[in-house]
Amino acid sequence: MSVARLTRGALAADLAAHAFSAPARASLTPRRIGAEVELIPVESATRQRCPIEPGTGIATLPFLRRFGGRQGWRETCTAKGTPCFELPSGGTITFEPGGQIEYSSPPCRTPSTLLALLRGVIPPLRAAASGEGINLLAVGIDPCNGPDRAPLLLHTPRYSRMAEYLALRGPAGAMMMRQTAAFQVSVDLDEEPARRWSVLNAAAPYLTAIFANSPVYDGAATGHRSTRAHVWRRLDPARTGIPWDAREPVGAYLDFALAAPAILLPAVEGEHRPFGEWVSLAQPTLPEWRDHLTTLFPEVRPRGHFELRSADAVPPRWYAAPLALAAGI
Repeated sequence: MSVARLTRGALAADLAAHAFSAPARASLTPRRIGAEVELIPVESATRQRCPIEPGTGIATLPFLRRFGGRQGWRETCTAKGTPCFELPSGGTITFEPGGQIEYSSPPCRTPSTLLALLRGVIPPLRAAASGEGINLLAVGIDPCNGPDRAPLLLHTPRYSRMAEYLALRGPAGAMMMRQTAAFQVSVDLDEEPARRWSVLNAAAPYLTAIFANSPVYDGAATGHRSTRAHVWRRLDPARTGIPWDAREPVGAYLDFALAAPAILLPAVEGEHRPFGEWVSLAQPTLPEWRDHLTTLFPEVRPRGHFELRSADAVPPRWYAAPLALAAGI
């Protein structure tokens, strides 16, 4: 898209078509559901964080290769060039910036199907890891280590820029990137996407409260039932929170996106300027706009489906609860 066409109206149309509308090939009958499950790896004996690659400590990548080889996984790379495993049952295993392990499921037709899939992947993975001296913690934040003992392990351009930007705003950025874990549920849009968007956003604080599972950080109680949620609230108000308007969901989200600093674009005089300023004064491209949208972390994120990001990681025995709740909204 040329600069002349990258206007507010064009960006609103792009949001409406790609974030607030389902892909053309998707069938919304029945509505599908998916999940992303994040786990924090620590050494069973020392409670220190596990590295990804071999070196100091028990590394997770060699373990995943051994375990995945027995399970028929196929090792590939993500678009960012980081390790990825494709599972025969669907979905992928990848890494988060601090070495957290994430399972992303395929879309499923029913919550029961998804629940069975998660139970077939996560408990065996955790059991095998335990047998090799790795605890895969199902909690919202690393309860054992501070940020100095949880380094950034994935140095992709995106993660490096994000870490640099967030470091200027305090310690929450490092904690979020390296030490938090969530149980995210994705649900299809339906015949009334604006209404579902509003209800999901209204439900977000309740999801945080119901599934709060991170009262301890760095070996001490924090005074917060969900320290993960507390960290997110301190992160960067320009790209987090609940930016919705029941009357004009696309317009409200567009305002939110345009006001957020464009951290993947060059800094100007040492500052990352809001994307809206780039639209007014420079020549951002449509791919740069879509990349910018991936740096926004609201409680509910529109991506052609709705991604609920409010729940802490929880133990597998509780997986049915967030799935049933999300599917029923």
